Amino acid sequence: MWVALGSEGFRDLVEGAEDAARYFTERIRGRKDFQLYLEGHQCTNVFFWYIPPRLGQGEKNGKWWNEVGQVIRRKMHLNI
Repeated sequence: MWVALGSEGFRDLVEGAEDAARYFTERIRGRKDFQLYLEGHQCTNVFFWYIPPRLGQGEKNGKWWNEVGQVIRRKMHLNI
């Protein structure tokens, strides 16, 4: 790919991916139904949780995370 694009083309590709990750991180940060797993992106990876509206309320403590985990596990078992 580097040969086909050259250094400048490859640089533009990488910078575009970084910009997209930054943009996506900021979009997630501004929503109540998503929560970033890490404060920022790692390279081009953005780690986040989707929080269903019915679980979005309350303090995010150990009990809350257990409830979220139970809902996710239950849904995963139903979809097998």
